[in-house]
Amino acid sequence: MVYYDPDNVQLPTDPDEVQCTRPMWRKFVRSAPSSYANSLAVIDWKSEEAPTVDEVAGRLQQYEESLSSSLVSAVEKLSQDVRQLKEDISYSPPVQTHISAVRRTSKSFLQEVSSDYDEQDERGPASSQVEERDNRVYWTVWIRWPGTSDPQEYKALVDTGAQCTLMPSNYEGVELISISGVTGGSQQLTLLEAEVSLTGNEWQKHPIVTGPEAPCILGIDYLRKGYFKDPKGYRWAFGIAALEMEEIEPLSSLPGLSEDPSVVGLLRVEEQQVPIATTAVHRQQYRTNRDSLVPIHKLIGQLEGQGVISRTRSPFNSPIWPVWKSNGEWRLTVDYRGLNEVTPPMSAAVPDMLELQYELESKAAKWYTTMDIANAFFSMPLAAECRPQFAFTWRGVQYTWNRLPQEHKHSPTICHGLIQSALEQGEAPEHLQYIDDIIVWGNSAEEVSEKGKKII
Repeated sequence: MVYYDPDNVQLPTDPDEVQCTRPMWRKFVRSAPSSYANSLAVIDWKSEEAPTVDEVAGRLQQYEESLSSSLVSAVEKLSQDVRQLKEDISYSPPVQTHISAVRRTSKSFLQEVSSDYDEQDERGPASSQVEERDNRVYWTVWIRWPGTSDPQEYKALVDTGAQCTLMPSNYEGVELISISGVTGGSQQLTLLEAEVSLTGNEWQKHPIVTGPEAPCILGIDYLRKGYFKDPKGYRWAFGIAALEMEEIEPLSSLPGLSEDPSVVGLLRVEEQQVPIATTAVHRQQYRTNRDSLVPIHKLIGQLEGQGVISRTRSPFNSPIWPVWKSNGEWRLTVDYRGLNEVTPPMSAAVPDMLELQYELESKAAKWYTTMDIANAFFSMPLAAECRPQFAFTWRGVQYTWNRLPQEHKHSPTICHGLIQSALEQGEAPEHLQYIDDIIVWGNSAEEVSEKGKKII
């Protein structure tokens, strides 16, 4: 019996009628074995109405049945990976700003390109032990937790899109906090006030969301409090400004552009060579979410029909991991971490994100527009001899990619180089590019609209 109040006989006791509220769920998760607590914490219901106790029991039974020995050891890591995945961002029209225009656009553009980098990069260690990556901005942060005198040093991701600051620790606050991820999952943490410093000398009290599995993020709630210096000596000021928008004709109305997001093009270039893995990697398919079966089957049919994938027989095999997107659709991803580990390196040609940010800051413009090339990887042909290593299995049939796979570690470099070459050959107007994201700027809506048309 999950809930029973003998003093109130009017309350229902039938599991089909009793709703499992969020406090009840949090209490259940906190009492779960440590090996399952993190996985249960990210199980959440998408609808506004809480499910019944019987429905929750059914979901837990499905979760138990879906566990295999290999998945149990990887479930915590996979839950972290899934929360990092972000859906593709479509083209956004030019927007005029009167306050901090450069920083607003810099933030938007860099959030888009960092999501692309995150999706392609191999998953790193646990969030509490994250390593600094060249293409993301990290600052050193000192935290002095309540009741302690010695500060702890963290390497925190500077994320202006995060509404709160999160730091991993074993300290527990009084107030429970549910943090939602981009894919709809949530994590139960606590809110605790601690002293924060970016220099190790000047301290400021600030509420921090914390827990043993919390990510290490410096959010806008702290950043907007003042000015800060980065490692290059640049001064930064963060804030939230009102945006003034005007109605303009979106570029998506241009003739020849498809309105179907599932349509994939084909770049007229030579088939691309990627390094061949030194060892054959064959990993069994995970048990997937039942709700994903029909959408993923439909998506695989669409990709096969357009020639993006084809049936094959290969000694390689990597598992599919369907990802739930915030718009209610499912995304087909393949877990190529094992393949990436045995793939030889190649020279990276992707620009440094911090340098992009500095360059964008130097552009004195009032108008900006960003473009995200839809299904860019799937439009780039892959050499036949490179395809067998990307094999995956769905419903007993083995497939492989005829185009550049999204989760391979060298795909961003190849994609960036091909788009860069196409823009140079077409004498594109001045722009900045990161993989399949492009930004242009100007002093009027007409100017940036015309530049956007030339880019397309």
